[in-house]
Amino acid sequence: MLTSNEVRRIGDPLRRRSLYLRFEHPTIERETRILEKRTAGTHPELHGQLAGFAQALRGYTLEKPPSIAEMLDLAEALNILGAHEIRADLRDVLLP
Repeated sequence: MLTSNEVRRIGDPLRRRSLYLRFEHPTIERETRILEKRTAGTHPELHGQLAGFAQALRGYTLEKPPSIAEMLDLAEALNILGAHEIRADLRDVLLP
């Protein structure tokens, strides 16, 4: 099994012998459920906001769209900050 984040090109001989399965990012509803299961102790409203925020960021032409793991890290950071929702004043914390 080979995985690729498409940073480097896979050689033609290997590509001819490969089967490709592309996994897209989950829907907002599915990502919300994933965040609910993986982030114990955070407010339930935050899960939907994080999933929507990730989906909105993925709509832009970014070098690398945010992954679910990065949204889990963001949920943890917001929990440490004591934030119960995504607010505009947290912009400097959220965007980097």
